[in-house]
Amino acid sequence: MTKKRKIPFIEYYLGIFTSKDDRILDVGCGPARYRNATKFNYIGIDLTKEDYSAGIKRNVDVVASAEDIPFIEKTFDLVFATSTFYQVFNYQKALSEIYRVIKPGGRILLFDYNKQIQKRLEKSENHNLPCWTQFELMNLIKKFGFIDCKMLTRTAHKTFFIEKYFWLFYQSFFSSWIIVTGKKSFKLN
Repeated sequence: MTKKRKIPFIEYYLGIFTSKDDRILDVGCGPARYRNATKFNYIGIDLTKEDYSAGIKRNVDVVASAEDIPFIEKTFDLVFATSTFYQVFNYQKALSEIYRVIKPGGRILLFDYNKQIQKRLEKSENHNLPCWTQFELMNLIKKFGFIDCKMLTRTAHKTFFIEKYFWLFYQSFFSSWIIVTGKKSFKLN
């Protein structure tokens, strides 16, 4: 069995955006690599419990799609997705569902592939995939009501202010990752 490794910058952001008693939803959790990343109440959803073809085991709590999350409103303090969101067919519906299940003041955190990687995957997987830059993905979550939206770098914990802009540029064109976050407003919508 091949084991997928944890990615340090994902663990870093989960650590800074969560606290001990938070309820966390991992959308498209697959092997649930981040289940024990911090001391939070973790639930992983995915489309299936079937293992990946490469022999990687899935560790799914609830079989569900991002477009139809089976939890009541305002359940989670943080909803995150890793290498998943670009595969969601109806990402507009998924963002509505994510917004619905996040508590006021809660956060969305998306770790996805940049536009170049998404285009390459689109060709190799032979189907159209949603595709965006980090800036476009940040603006997309804003359209769904998230506030205080930010583009994050995978080197945030070791980056000075001016370097952040270099890394944002680098991530958009040369790296594999784009990372965005936003909060759900405390105001009634």
